[in-house]
Amino acid sequence: MTDVSCIVCGSRRWRLRHRGMHDLEYGLALPALDIVECPDCGLLRLDPMPAPETLLTFYTPDYANTRLATERSLRSRLAGLYDRRLIRRFAQLAGPAAAVLDVGCSAGHLVAKMQAAMPGWTVTGVETDASAVAAGRALGRNIVLGGLDEAPLRAGSFDLVVLNHVVEHVADPRALLARVLELLKPGGHAYIEMPNTACLDFRLLGRWWGGIHFPRHTYLFSGANAAILLEGVGFAGIAIENTPQIFGWAMGWQNWLADKAGLSVKGGRSAIYPALMLAALPLVLLQDRLGATASMAAVAHKPV
Repeated sequence: MTDVSCIVCGSRRWRLRHRGMHDLEYGLALPALDIVECPDCGLLRLDPMPAPETLLTFYTPDYANTRLATERSLRSRLAGLYDRRLIRRFAQLAGPAAAVLDVGCSAGHLVAKMQAAMPGWTVTGVETDASAVAAGRALGRNIVLGGLDEAPLRAGSFDLVVLNHVVEHVADPRALLARVLELLKPGGHAYIEMPNTACLDFRLLGRWWGGIHFPRHTYLFSGANAAILLEGVGFAGIAIENTPQIFGWAMGWQNWLADKAGLSVKGGRSAIYPALMLAALPLVLLQDRLGATASMAAVAHKPV
């Protein structure tokens, strides 16, 4: 087990949570990777942590989340409904006139939706995938190429920074969040959506849980340890909100069937995935009302 400090609490104690994981979505052949857990704060991470350049190789040309904006499917329709919910929440945080940054925006489909829904906003995306940036720019979207640490963005220039399932993909979430804080204006808000390990589906599905998304998710948080990390970086007013996403159950069931019953999965999704999504939907809506969902948003602001 790699001897590194926990990015949340600083502990150097780790315990094995899941040994010998396999990529059940894309079938990538990988070196041995485990998932370990900090016994003090509950943070989960890959062990050993791949280098940032290695992480990039885990995203194949048929990566499902990249295709989503061009799909005409049940999944894309549900995503469209969810995007509208997101934009309403963003408007509550940023108001009618704001400078907004979408980190890890791919080809900028959410950038375009935010700009169309809120004409008083100036919306910028930032993305590391050059082909996605080119596709988005061809559609007239304002997207900056590069990682957040290298993109030419001015400190203190944004009212709202959105990280929509980004923080769990990077090798150093603390550094990413520190850069977000730097980019915000005093009083500006960060909206950080990520998987939530404090949910029933993770407890039941374990290594097959959809939120693990092995090997593309590097760190997995609960609301409690995410709040500690954000406070340690310098954010204030931290609130954790449920965000009803179906991936925990639906991808978890798909992963279990692929592992145990040989279900065929191509491009991250099986032929029965739409049925799994529909089966998961009532469970997610119930969780949204009664408990923790597989996805959560940490909302925080930069102190004035």
